[in-house]
Amino acid sequence: MSNAAERGQALSNLLSNKQRDEAKAKDILAVAEGLGMKLIPERGNVYHWEEHDSLKLYPDRNTFRWWSQETGGDTINLVQVIQELNTGKRPNFKEAVNYLITGEFETIEVEPLPEREPFNYYLKRFESKNFDLGRDYLKNERGLSDETIDLFLKAGVLAQANHKTGDLIEPVIVFKSLDVDGSLKGATLQGIENHPDIHERGRLKKIMTHSDGMMGLTLDIGQPKRLVFAEAPIDLMSYYEVHKESLKDVRLVAMDGLKKATVSRYVADMASSDPTGPNRPSQVLKDNRRELGQLIDRLYMLDNVSKRLEDGLITLAVDNDEAGRKFIKEKFQDMNIPVKVDIPPLAEGQKKNDWNDYLKAEKGLIQLDKKAPEKTQEHTKKAENAFGDLPGNQEAAPLPEADEPQPLNESSPTQTQSQPLLNFTIPEEPKSIYKPHYHPISSKELRKLNRYAQQLQEVAKWYDETLAGSKVTYFVKDKDEVKSIEITFEKEHFMHLTGIYLIKQGITSSIALDNIVQGQGHFDNIYLANKGAAFSKLQIMPDLKAIIDSSSFYFNDVSDIEKFHRLDVSKAIRTEDSDLVLAFRTDDGETFPASLMKPGKTLNLQMDEIAEERAILGVYRKKGEQIDTLSINKHYIKDGGKEMLDIMNNNDFSPIQSKSQAIKREQSLATLDSDGDGLSDEVEIARGTNPYSPDSDGDGVPDGQEVAEGTDPLSASDNSYTKQQRDMTVTNMIKNNDIKALNEHLKEGIKSYFNSDNYKEFLNGMADFNNYSPRNIQLIKAQLPQATLVASFNQWKKRGGSVKGQKAIYIQAPVKVTIKDIYGNPKIDPETGEELKRLIFKSVPVFDVSQVTPQEGKTLDIPSMSGDATTPLSKEDYNNMYRSLKEISQSNGVPIRFDQTEPGVGGFYDTKRNEIVISNQAKRQPAQVIGTLIHEMAHSELHNDKTIAENYPDLKYSTGELQAESVAYVVSRHLGIDMGIERSFGYLASWAVAEGGLESLTAQLEIVQKESASLIERIDHAMTKYQKLSEDKVVSRDKVSTKENTFYDSLAQAKKRTNGKTAEEDEAPKKSQGIQM
Repeated sequence: MSNAAERGQALSNLLSNKQRDEAKAKDILAVAEGLGMKLIPERGNVYHWEEHDSLKLYPDRNTFRWWSQETGGDTINLVQVIQELNTGKRPNFKEAVNYLITGEFETIEVEPLPEREPFNYYLKRFESKNFDLGRDYLKNERGLSDETIDLFLKAGVLAQANHKTGDLIEPVIVFKSLDVDGSLKGATLQGIENHPDIHERGRLKKIMTHSDGMMGLTLDIGQPKRLVFAEAPIDLMSYYEVHKESLKDVRLVAMDGLKKATVSRYVADMASSDPTGPNRPSQVLKDNRRELGQLIDRLYMLDNVSKRLEDGLITLAVDNDEAGRKFIKEKFQDMNIPVKVDIPPLAEGQKKNDWNDYLKAEKGLIQLDKKAPEKTQEHTKKAENAFGDLPGNQEAAPLPEADEPQPLNESSPTQTQSQPLLNFTIPEEPKSIYKPHYHPISSKELRKLNRYAQQLQEVAKWYDETLAGSKVTYFVKDKDEVKSIEITFEKEHFMHLTGIYLIKQGITSSIALDNIVQGQGHFDNIYLANKGAAFSKLQIMPDLKAIIDSSSFYFNDVSDIEKFHRLDVSKAIRTEDSDLVLAFRTDDGETFPASLMKPGKTLNLQMDEIAEERAILGVYRKKGEQIDTLSINKHYIKDGGKEMLDIMNNNDFSPIQSKSQAIKREQSLATLDSDGDGLSDEVEIARGTNPYSPDSDGDGVPDGQEVAEGTDPLSASDNSYTKQQRDMTVTNMIKNNDIKALNEHLKEGIKSYFNSDNYKEFLNGMADFNNYSPRNIQLIKAQLPQATLVASFNQWKKRGGSVKGQKAIYIQAPVKVTIKDIYGNPKIDPETGEELKRLIFKSVPVFDVSQVTPQEGKTLDIPSMSGDATTPLSKEDYNNMYRSLKEISQSNGVPIRFDQTEPGVGGFYDTKRNEIVISNQAKRQPAQVIGTLIHEMAHSELHNDKTIAENYPDLKYSTGELQAESVAYVVSRHLGIDMGIERSFGYLASWAVAEGGLESLTAQLEIVQKESASLIERIDHAMTKYQKLSEDKVVSRDKVSTKENTFYDSLAQAKKRTNGKTAEEDEAPKKSQGIQM
């Protein structure tokens, strides 16, 4: 290199280094906010990202660390990580530095991928008429029997052919990949003759060009209901020969390597309702192979597929080597995807084994110093559930001794206990078992678990010393009586509350608690409850001590709440701050703890609405013969708990009247309102507000008014006045006709719908404003999130309303305008002779009902469609809904019938028979029947063969499910059925990183709105023939509560459209079979 060139290179390096240093010196908090990250401050000048709280920023060091993803670094690394998360593409070093210097990413033009060429089986004309050479090789070299070879030949997946390599023509075995329709999609070749001078491994091994890499050789035995995957065809044939006596109703698949995409393809087809038809996922997604290959990462979240996976849908029979074990762990177990593992055992000193070597060893064709394979023994236990909770006794079968522990690289915190500090470790090759709803711990999860280890050990020690081996009695206030409930706490109950399952020789749940307390953390393996349940429990574990605090609340019967019903628990205690719930199960007359959880907003609301909260008066513990007072509620108890302690000592638990001198409160307390704020002193004490101050938070709004309006009387920033303060950003964009900025703002808003909860909020708006476009629904919600019923200024004025002083909500209304030439004359269409027009959108102001007050001397006439029925839906209501839906479906030519379905399947739309089938098991749950029926009707209208061919030729499985599920949610809400608990759109998160995900979701909003509006209109019309509703069941919108029942609104609206006709005036409908309850 010349001196000039060297100087140029040095200058370039210097400039590059200066840019790098400048980029790294950028304030990491400013960089994060520039990338759209919302930061939450913690103690010690640490921040975390709101969306992922394990991503923490350290401004003192100008670095970040994403603990759950095991990544971190400086500002450049942060840009790369977040941009990859947002776009699916990781910027390189130069691009990240450029962004930090200029604030922009370079635009990169992506070349379109070439279309995949079809497979061409060019060896067809070179196939041999016999299989003699192939049979000889498979028998003598591979140890396979004639019976096995003949079975695969009969299936059409084996052939012998002549293959040319250079000048060599040699015989090969062709292993064929056939689709369900018998078409050939690919093939692999296995050389029969040994040619080490030509082939690296002596014999030819080759996948033919343009073979479908997501397929492989398959063999069906019976009617396949599960799948077994091996790495190679000969391994698969060997596996069959070893296991043929026990194989039934199974599909065997050779992956030609370790390919998760192959597993995804076959699982998706088998789990679908049309596994062999044109609507099977592998056919529907044939042009989107990336999504097909990743489908399994979302399929396991669907209840019906999850159940089949947990029942053993997938068996991985791969090689027992480092690559095979890594494939099982990282691609499935670490992703919480349930699989059965069936790998050949290793002999002493053996590092690798595959099923063909195992077969040959069994037949004596090769010699291995082999010991008997170790069989993993299941632990006997009572029924468990998907939340990682396990009741009753658990006795463990002995397991082999563990290897030496695997050391952790993280340092332990300072020891503060007399026992050794708890630190979990497992051997390098941990023992494996199959445990439903649990998965083996990954290395990342192990590190995370150790961050909770100290607090887990502290809580375990408290439980062992305070509760284990005792019976705790809770005295609770039940109207005019005081009742008692006895809970049994044993050592064995603790581990079931953690979501952690420990595997070790001779271990039991009681021994596991002792190990935790004593800091003995090495186990043969550790399994965690799926779906993050274990870490959710660990986060609230320190609050467990509050269950013996009398400030908590007791619920005597929570069995009507779906989540508790699934857990088979009937009683619960919730802490005063509603952050922890401990649920109890009763078995053989004994009540014991069965599940610990952090309740979300929905569960807390259900507990408040469905179950009955009772105040705890006192908590007492009996351990052996010793009785101790644990907590006394001083708001109620005036004698320090003496009378309750006497009851405990005398073992006299007859009903205690609240007039008892010590336990009774002043009778007037229930009605006394000392501060005159509209809340009784008793209610204020229970809520935590001050019974002697009418405005506990000092915001100028009385406590009683805040409770009535649904705001927080203990938060000065939460009241009716602060809620009226609006973000005028969108309103100003519309008024200023800044369409570009408005479109960008709405586009960002749609991105938020990738979050399931945000998407459901949008669907709630769609149910309220079913005649508005998705864009206008989004505009209304963006300007006034609490809006429920909007109308123009003149419409409210005609109804006796006034919107004086209120700020309008702006929507965009389509208007056709005439196109004119430069002289102002209308342009004429030469073909039709009519004026040419174009569509524009004008801004139209509207006001929500919450902004309207009655004009002086007038009564506000709220439209009947905005009413609310305070009575719950009756049996007849559900029957009439069913009759209406059935009539609509039959008018489409789609009959409905009840029949037996697969477990966990509430219903399905059969495209071949063009009919809807609803599970017999659902008849007892009418709300579920209606929701399922609407879902399947959406499928029948949007996804029948004709509609798909005309409108959605490339319909994706996930897109179809999103459309049907969204329509079911909107229409069910319109009918007054709250399906928000059951409905989840968690899989939308995967769209956020998918190519074209935002555009696809935007398009779906239009489809969902049109179908929902159409179905709602037809249902409302049909309902007028089936049900009458007295006017006194319609109440004004200002009394709308969280239990809003829009079914009655729909009926009133439908009656209005039919000019006030009643059911008697209409022609009597034919009798229709209702839902039996």
